[in-house]
Amino acid sequence: MKTKKVIAVIISVFIFLGLVSGVVYFNKTYARIDGEYYKTDVKYIHPHLTYTKIMEINKCTELEEMMLAAAEENDISRLTDFKKLSNLYLTVSKANSSDSKKISTFSNLSELSLFRTVIDLEGFNNSNLSCIISLYSEIEHFDSLANCSSLRKMVITESIVDDSIIISDGKFVMKNSSFLSAFDNVTELKIYVDSIEDITGICEMDSLKELKIHKGSVSDEKKGLLEDSGIKIIEEQFD
Repeated sequence: MKTKKVIAVIISVFIFLGLVSGVVYFNKTYARIDGEYYKTDVKYIHPHLTYTKIMEINKCTELEEMMLAAAEENDISRLTDFKKLSNLYLTVSKANSSDSKKISTFSNLSELSLFRTVIDLEGFNNSNLSCIISLYSEIEHFDSLANCSSLRKMVITESIVDDSIIISDGKFVMKNSSFLSAFDNVTELKIYVDSIEDITGICEMDSLKELKIHKGSVSDEKKGLLEDSGIKIIEEQFD
C-alpha cells in the first residue's frame, strides 16, 4: 500500500515538473501580442499597447520591423535594446525625450516613421538612421536629428515642428526654415505644407539635391532662388 502511495506521489511530482517546464518553455518561446501568440524570433509585429504588455514585446529580440500604436510617455523607454530593429513606426502615440533616447539605442535603426504622434526628440542621436518620416504629427527639438550622420531623407507632411511649422488659420505654414540649415548630409527633402514662407534654411543645406513640395506652396520667386542653389524642385498635388 505504501509503495503504491510513493509511486503515486512520484508520478504526481513528475507531472507537476513537466507542466512547469512546459509553461516555462512556452513563456520563453512565445509572446502574446494583441491577444495572439507569436514565436519570440518573429521579425515583424504591430502591437497596440492598449492590448499588449511591454514585457511581451521585449521577448521578441529578433525584431527587424515594428509598428507600435497607442504608446504613452515613458512606454518606449521601457523597451529593450532591439539590436536588429531597422524600421520603427509610431502611430497615435506620445513620446518624451526619455523615449527618444531609448529609440537612439536601436543601433540598426534606418527608418523612423511617425503618424499622428507627439514626440520630443531632445537628445536623439542615432548614427545609423537614414530616413525620418512625419505624417500629421507634432515634433519638438527636430534639430536634434542633425546629429544623425547617416540621415539622407526627410519627409514632413502636415506636421507641427517646434515654432517653425505651425498651424495658422487652419493651414500648415513654414514660418521659419532655419532649423533645416544644420542638415548638411540630407539629399532628399519632402515638405508637404500649405505654404512655405521662408527658404533660407533650405538653401543652406549643403547636400540637398531634391525638394518635393505641395503644389503652390512656394512662390515662383522663391522657387527660382532654390533652383539657383542647385536644388531640383518637384511640385506634387497632396490631398
